[in-house]
Amino acid sequence: MIDIDSVLQTQTYHIFYKNKQLKKLTAPTPVKLKLAIKEYVNPPKKEKKVFLIRIKTNPDDPNRKITISCTQYTITTKLGFLVQRDDNAITVTYSDDELKKYGFKISHIKKIIKTLETKSFNFEKYFINISEILG
Repeated sequence: MIDIDSVLQTQTYHIFYKNKQLKKLTAPTPVKLKLAIKEYVNPPKKEKKVFLIRIKTNPDDPNRKITISCTQYTITTKLGFLVQRDDNAITVTYSDDELKKYGFKISHIKKIIKTLETKSFNFEKYFINISEILG
């Protein structure tokens, strides 16, 4: 089995900005994440779009072995951390077969973010398979 935590820690919230992980903005809960934002982020002059990543593993489900939630958030000039009307979200899954074929890499997270940024996916689907993004 692939060690997901060696790539990006599961069961933790991670923030990416301009396709880079902000290491200080990683926390086990949304409340602690908001506190980290207040501690480590200087108030921006204009609102900044960031991406919140959360990875869950499902060892007993061969069709959804890994589930990645990617939500676009806005950090406001007063360090508010919120979802605005123009922000989006997708949930991406890996099956057993997809994990064997593609593995799990940080580049996958970056492709998921790019897919969300460019809105190049079907909003009507609840889950998207990683094959649709990497394929």
